[in-house]
Amino acid sequence: MDNLANTDRRHDIDWLRTIAIFLLMLYHTTIVFQPWANEVWFIRSEQSLETLWLLMEALNIWRIPLLFLVSGMGVAFAMRRRTWLQLVGERVMRIVLPLIFGMFLVVPIHLMLFQSYQSMPLEYTSHAAHLWFLNNLVIYLSLFVALFYWLDTRRGHWPQWLGKPPIASWLYLSIIPAMLLASWVNPENFAAYASSLHGLVYGGYCFLLGFMFIYVGPSLQLYLQRWRFLHLAVAVTLYLSRLLLWELQAPNWLNALESMFWLFAILGLAGHYLNRPSRVLRYLSAGVYPMYIVHMVALYANCFWLLPLQLNPSLSLLILTLCTLVQSLLFYELIRHIPWLRKLFGIK
Repeated sequence: MDNLANTDRRHDIDWLRTIAIFLLMLYHTTIVFQPWANEVWFIRSEQSLETLWLLMEALNIWRIPLLFLVSGMGVAFAMRRRTWLQLVGERVMRIVLPLIFGMFLVVPIHLMLFQSYQSMPLEYTSHAAHLWFLNNLVIYLSLFVALFYWLDTRRGHWPQWLGKPPIASWLYLSIIPAMLLASWVNPENFAAYASSLHGLVYGGYCFLLGFMFIYVGPSLQLYLQRWRFLHLAVAVTLYLSRLLLWELQAPNWLNALESMFWLFAILGLAGHYLNRPSRVLRYLSAGVYPMYIVHMVALYANCFWLLPLQLNPSLSLLILTLCTLVQSLLFYELIRHIPWLRKLFGIK
C-alpha cells in the first residue's frame, strides 16, 4: 500500500468539497420555490418551480454523500502531517467551534426571520438546522479516528491486492454495504439525510469509504479516471430508470446503487479535470464553511424584499441565488480579516 506519509496535494478533492457546499446552497434556494417549503421551515414563494425538482432529484442522491466522502478523504490527507491529538484538536477548532457558534448565534437569526415572515411570535431557538452535517462529522471523527490511525500502523500487514489490481473488485464490492445499509434503514425518502438515522448511517459509510479511497493508494483514483464516462453513463441510466419506471420512488437499494455510481463518476471526472492549483480554489476553499454557515440568514432576508415583487419565478430564483451568494462572499471577505471571527467560522 502507498505510504500515508506521501504529501502530494489533491486539488480535485478541494474542488469537490467547494462544489458540494455551493450545491447545498443552491438546493436551499430551490426549496423556496417548492410548495412544501413551509413544512421544513423554509420561506415559501407563492410561485412554484416544481419541475426544477427533477434536476434536484438527480443531484440530491449524491451531493450529501459526496460531502461526507471528501471529508473522509480530507482526514486521510490530514493524518499525513498530524498525530491523532493534533488532528482532533484541529477538527475541534474547525468543526466543533463553528457548529456551537452557529447553533446559538447564527441559526436563531434565520429561524426568527422565518417566524417574522410567517407572522409568528418571535422566539429564540438554538438548533443545528442546516449545520447538521457538521454535527455528523464530529460523530464520525469520534468513532473512526482510532481505527484510521490503527489502519495506518498496519499498512505493511495487509494483503497486497487491497491496493493493487484487481482494484475494480475492491471498488465494486464497496457498493454492497451501501445497498445493505440503505435497505436496512429503509428511509421513506432516500435524499432526506438531514438529522435522520439514514443520513447518519449512510453518511458515516461514505466518510469511512472516503478514507479508504485514499488509503488504498493512487491506483484506485487512476481506475476511476480511466472509467469515468462508463460510471457516468451507468449513473445517468439508473437516474432515468428511477424517473421513468419508479417516478423517482425507486427501492432504496437501487437508490444506493445509483448514488455510488454518481460518486465514482464524479471522483473520476474531478481527478481528470480539476486536479490543478488555482487562486480561486485557494480563496473559495477557505471560505465555503463560513459562507455556508451564514447563507441561510442572507437567503431568508432576501426573501422579504424579493418574493413580494411577484417576478417570474425563474428570474426570482436567479436573483435570489445570486444575491445570497454575493452577500455570503462579502461576509466571508469581511470576517477573514478579523482573527477572532475567523476562529468562530472555522477558518485556519
